[in-house]
Amino acid sequence: MSAGLILTLRETRGLARSNEFVQVGAPLPRGYATRPSELALVTSEDERLPAEIGSATCWPDGSLRWCHFRFIVSIEALGTISLRLERSGDEIPASSSGEDPVTNRSNRLVVSTRDCEFVLDTSEFGLFQEVRHGGSAVITQSRLELETAAGDRAVARVDDISRYTGYTGSGALYSRIEMAGVLTSSRDHAASPATDRFSSSMHFVHLSNAVTCSFRIHNPRPAKHPRGTWDLGDPGAFMLRSLSLNLSVARRDAARWKADQQSDWKPLEQDCLSLYQESSGGNHWNSPNHRNRDNLMPLKIPGFVVERDGEQTTGSRASPALSLNVGGTWLNCAIRRFWQNFPKAIDVRGDTIRLELFPRRFPDLVEIQPGESKTHEFAISLGYRPDELAWLEHPLAVELNSDWLRRSAVLPADGSRPDDSALHEIIRLGLDGEHGFRAKREKVDEYGWRNFGDLYA
Repeated sequence: MSAGLILTLRETRGLARSNEFVQVGAPLPRGYATRPSELALVTSEDERLPAEIGSATCWPDGSLRWCHFRFIVSIEALGTISLRLERSGDEIPASSSGEDPVTNRSNRLVVSTRDCEFVLDTSEFGLFQEVRHGGSAVITQSRLELETAAGDRAVARVDDISRYTGYTGSGALYSRIEMAGVLTSSRDHAASPATDRFSSSMHFVHLSNAVTCSFRIHNPRPAKHPRGTWDLGDPGAFMLRSLSLNLSVARRDAARWKADQQSDWKPLEQDCLSLYQESSGGNHWNSPNHRNRDNLMPLKIPGFVVERDGEQTTGSRASPALSLNVGGTWLNCAIRRFWQNFPKAIDVRGDTIRLELFPRRFPDLVEIQPGESKTHEFAISLGYRPDELAWLEHPLAVELNSDWLRRSAVLPADGSRPDDSALHEIIRLGLDGEHGFRAKREKVDEYGWRNFGDLYA
């Protein structure tokens, strides 16, 4: 008889992971189970792993076809963990009887994790009103700063909020808070139907005191299509000067930073640090791909610039991490796909951190085309040691055993049979070599906030 589902988790970056949140989807054979509560993930020590297991799709007979699995694991550097799926004779409770970790207090939402309390404003998005760790204030205020091309300051007025908490049999695993609304001038109180919109999602992992955040800006206006074209410079475009999230901390005792995961932590001896990524830093960083609406090349710097303690250095591609010690608590920050989504900047001045999603120093305006949107992602964690936030860029690798995929019969080919050699060769040509997608991406410099993620054919 073929083996059951085996999930193999590998740490590939040489960094020990503590309480890392993992989510993965996996197929089930027809008739294997009818309810997620019948399933359990079991470790190699035959211990049941607390996990949220949910249904994604079902077979025509009503049995589960695809399920999602969410859980927490710790793993040593370059280590491997195997989990197996079992059907339990007893149904596993979906939640505990503990208190809801998300509560309403006046016009605020309060999210309580293992050691932290995050306070969110429900009328205007600014990330956090306050963050406390172990009862002491760490972040005393945070705010969104958005400046339009005309020099107006915009505010993000919330008109919709949703929340969800995922539970295991041991209690709350994570909470997700989603907000959406309109971007209006700080002088205005009403919004027109064509007003630019925003949405945000904050994902709190209760055991690790980590928050993954996304912020999306959307231009809902229709395009004018002058002369039947869909080029930059459309009259319906939303023109931005800058967009940043500013965090004020209670008292900074020490600070460390690194330009990428391969670098060592460097102390910040004085008050200031600025790391600004203007272009991709690749061989074709000033590719015509980056010309603006006036057919001009705005990029001037091939890569990034660091200004620290009165000194300036340069480099090609940065994926920075920042850790500030605030009264014994380390506050850790990082922006996902930092250099790939240039321009980006991270800035420290005294007791203020600026996560610059569209930096003001960029030598051009940001043009959000009609119908276009852009999502920025970043992460914050609090704890008793500096954290590289490696999981933001390099989550644990998860593999499913191929015999289970064959048994599930949900894919036309699983890639493990000898007669798939021709398919393997086509895939290899597409990924590797001078004509592969990665090489083509470098040739045209398919990077920057608008281009990254596209595949150049």
